[in-house]
Amino acid sequence: MCKIRSNSGDKKKSGVDAENTLNQIYESKYRIRLDHEILTDHGVFYPQALYDDLVFELTLSEAGEVVKGSDSTKLKYNLTNIQLEFEMIHSRQLAEQANSAYSSGKEFAYDHVHQDKLIPIQKGSDARINIKVNAQRGSLKAILLLFTELYNAGTRDSEKYVFPDLTKVKVTINGSPSMLYNEGIVAEDLWEEASRFFEREENKTEYMTPKLFLAGDRFGLLVDLHSVADRTMQGVSNNLTEFKSARKIWPLLELLAKIR
Repeated sequence: MCKIRSNSGDKKKSGVDAENTLNQIYESKYRIRLDHEILTDHGVFYPQALYDDLVFELTLSEAGEVVKGSDSTKLKYNLTNIQLEFEMIHSRQLAEQANSAYSSGKEFAYDHVHQDKLIPIQKGSDARINIKVNAQRGSLKAILLLFTELYNAGTRDSEKYVFPDLTKVKVTINGSPSMLYNEGIVAEDLWEEASRFFEREENKTEYMTPKLFLAGDRFGLLVDLHSVADRTMQGVSNNLTEFKSARKIWPLLELLAKIR
């Protein structure tokens, strides 16, 4: 579809009727959804009532990572006619109610994702890896470790994360060992920990199965730091967030993983 819309030289010309229909409708227009809990989960959004402006920063990939060509020095792409679309309230009464809710004091609970570090692992020789996480946060929802194989820039499948055949993961929090599972997180626990965070509909895990997770290059070691298994309880309010925080405030986590 992307090749058809960009008129790529190696685009398919047959068996793509549906793609051609979409191309006729959208042509070269793309949409980037600005999705954030402040916009979606906290009622009516009233930016003028905030103390600070809400800023979205979009980082675009280098041309060499998204465009193919024989001469890498001539690869380029550009975005034109950038527009911001949003819904708004036209009712004065509803707008005044929204403004009042913000002006009287409104708390926001949202997820902040932070990329901590990149740790090289020698495949075949490193049987154990030791990782320390000193996150200066009042509450941690989870620690996620993703494993990738060596790759050249622009050639890696961005959705490929390999399973390094972990056999046990021990977690130490604030100097207290075995804070998660008495004997550590063993292989059969890895799917159960991560599956709590997948999107669910009618209690069914969508788009992911144990087979894809462990054997389909979709693996991620997730250390769940909720006090209870129900992930929907997180972020209801600041008090509840602190009560259900990362099994202690200001945690220094040390993960020791054994690789088969």
